[in-house]
Amino acid sequence: MRRFALVFMAMCLFSTTAMAIDIACSTEVSWWPEATAQQEMEEIAESVPVPVEIFTSSDGDALADWVIAHTGNGQSDLLI
Repeated sequence: MRRFALVFMAMCLFSTTAMAIDIACSTEVSWWPEATAQQEMEEIAESVPVPVEIFTSSDGDALADWVIAHTGNGQSDLLI
């Protein structure tokens, strides 16, 4: 069900308009295994027509840099 909800949300974003968007996915979680989160994020990345950056639990600094670089640039962004 979570997978369906995440994919549905991502697909809705792309079906409404053609716009530039950047997507980042973090697999750092506390309520389900990171390996499962990694698999879910990879499935989302394969399902959307734009590049997706996936950050693991050891990529905290890189994720923070992504957020800073993508905030306030007038472009839609999605962080999952």
